[in-house]
Amino acid sequence: MSHQSHFWLSVFTCGLWIPIWVICSFVGWIPEPDTNKVRKVSEDYEALDLNNMTVAVSVQSRGDHSESTAQSWEFDSISPDDYQNYSSYRDEVAGVQYRIGEAKRFAEGTEQSLEFEREPNNAHDQNAIKIIGMFRESGRTCRVHLGYVDHLNAESIANDRVYDFVKPVLKQIWWGGYVREFIVIRYQSIILSGKMSEVKAKRKAANPPKKKPTKKKKPTKKKKKDS
Repeated sequence: MSHQSHFWLSVFTCGLWIPIWVICSFVGWIPEPDTNKVRKVSEDYEALDLNNMTVAVSVQSRGDHSESTAQSWEFDSISPDDYQNYSSYRDEVAGVQYRIGEAKRFAEGTEQSLEFEREPNNAHDQNAIKIIGMFRESGRTCRVHLGYVDHLNAESIANDRVYDFVKPVLKQIWWGGYVREFIVIRYQSIILSGKMSEVKAKRKAANPPKKKPTKKKKPTKKKKKDS
């Protein structure tokens, strides 16, 4: 068969799909997408406030994830009177996804709390600070390595030389994920109030406010009097 014959046979074969598709659509042989399922996924997605990571769908009790898509626990931990916030925002434990097993145990436990632990021999960051999760499990106290302080915050603590006066306060655990499990642990760094005053004074002395340059006034030319 010649190349020209092959060409016209291909055109004819492909062209048959158009009328077949039209007929099947008219008769109802081609199934339509399940709009209920599409709407359900859209509603679940809209119910998640991704900015604040708070959860408004399928919240269940701890440890039961058979139908749950996401869970969130808020911890109203009150800082001691002699402490104040070291950072003005909530920090996330870095590297939790590399220790998902430990994070799940921590989330399912009770009486959870956090503490810092220096790691000076860390090959990647000499200022590295580990975050240890403490909780009760089966009647005993457990300790697990959850992750690290973000490297910028760890550097700030090292530069301020306040490691012995700073500690973390647990604020939130978020557990969810459609394809794979995902856990976010948030905390607030607090510091002794007296030390924070020293830190602010040192920072101010090291970075004095820059004076704005004063603009020189141009000399005004005196008009000559007409004689």
